[in-house]
Amino acid sequence: MTSELHLHLDGSMRIKTLIELARHDGIKLSSYEPDELLEQIKFKQGMTQEECLNAFSTTLSVMQTKYAISRIAYEICEDQRNKGIDYAEIRYCPFLHQQNGLRIEEIVSSVHNGLSMGEKDFGIKTAQIFCALRHENEEHSIALADLACYFSKRYPEYKIAGFDLACAEANNPPWRHDKAFEIVKNAGLKTTVHAGEVPESFYYLRYAICTMGADRIGHGTLLIKDEMLMESAKRLGTTIECCVTSNVHTGIIKSVEEHPAKKLFDRGVKIAFCADNTLLSQTTAEKEYRIAKKFLGFSDKELEKVKKYSDEARFR
Repeated sequence: MTSELHLHLDGSMRIKTLIELARHDGIKLSSYEPDELLEQIKFKQGMTQEECLNAFSTTLSVMQTKYAISRIAYEICEDQRNKGIDYAEIRYCPFLHQQNGLRIEEIVSSVHNGLSMGEKDFGIKTAQIFCALRHENEEHSIALADLACYFSKRYPEYKIAGFDLACAEANNPPWRHDKAFEIVKNAGLKTTVHAGEVPESFYYLRYAICTMGADRIGHGTLLIKDEMLMESAKRLGTTIECCVTSNVHTGIIKSVEEHPAKKLFDRGVKIAFCADNTLLSQTTAEKEYRIAKKFLGFSDKELEKVKKYSDEARFR
């Protein structure tokens, strides 16, 4: 058993659930045949980050009701437990589920309801992470930070454990959202930042680690390019959420074998293997560990150490 630290709610539903929800709510899809639809929306090698992000418009289209949100959260619990995960942090942006007028309170409670039922039925532990969208303005992230603090204090049973900065990285600097991160840190919430995921984002990665002081970094693939920054990550205890399959899809690496996870690990950087999105990336944390052993040269003993790093980096 181990932890899943980087899993997007809107990228990790079952393909059959996506189709069933669309049919129920009269939502038009490009296909209602599971294999055909999956082939159309899943991430593929050679896509840009922006092209991958476009696929979320399909999954989000069916995630605009309390029932849909709760069901997807519940099924994620079952799927994770069946793949050897005993703790999962589920991240999402509540604002993206308001297309049909749901209130934020309804959205967050729906995620909680699905996760809590999943915990009870499948023996898994979970937590929520709110995702600010880096292409949005400062007011957006501050509003979400205030909500994260409110729900964390008012509804501790919701297990709002952390705050993230996600979405297209190019030309969207993290310092635009400094105030939001200051708010959540002062409230005692943990933080993670998507950074170092596209070629031109090295300085964003450095800023996230050294200035924002993120507890974890999502992807962080470019960290290997700078020895001093690796030393900073080691000194600060920053854990890198490695999503190998996803990184191939978005083109930051050309093949699985080129992923720097083993080099980071050998230099003493804490890493954790994560799926990113089980539907859109067509992987699981379990599969990522198998990839690490087969293609990256990790031994069983080293992978046990990675699992320990992952467990230690939990936000709850």
